Amino acid sequence: MKRILIQLRFARQNFELDIDVTLPGNQVIALFGASGSGKTTLLRFLAGLDSGVEGFLEVNGEVWFDSQVQHYVKTEKRRVGYVFQHAALFEHLNVKENILYGVKRQIKNQSVLDLDEITALMGVEALLSRSPASLSGGERQRVAIARALVNEPAIILA
Repeated sequence: MKRILIQLRFARQNFELDIDVTLPGNQVIALFGASGSGKTTLLRFLAGLDSGVEGFLEVNGEVWFDSQVQHYVKTEKRRVGYVFQHAALFEHLNVKENILYGVKRQIKNQSVLDLDEITALMGVEALLSRSPASLSGGERQRVAIARALVNEPAIILA
């Protein structure tokens, strides 16, 4: 079943976040709110980057986190594509190498999308030999998204 089940309880100092939601696992979901409302905390939870969290996370039938039984799928084992606000490309690699960087670190037996398919989808075919320093902000973001997509992640956080 394509769904994301999130139950999250997180508290620090004067901040508390309590989420219990089921989302479709094959849709684009927008998360918005005031500064300091917990958007980044939620994304970090989904990616497995925060500790001190209570709750449960299931992505498309696979349990990634369950604090009740101390089950935790490590960050590097989660099929997550993370696109940072600032594209975070490797300046010493060209565009093609940036996109393929994640393939080298993929989980064993995980499928990979075709480079030609991804570059066409993102409209970056003509940029493959260029340096990230020569790209516009929008081009950098499209390359970062292509890098996130190439490993067919279960979810993409952006």
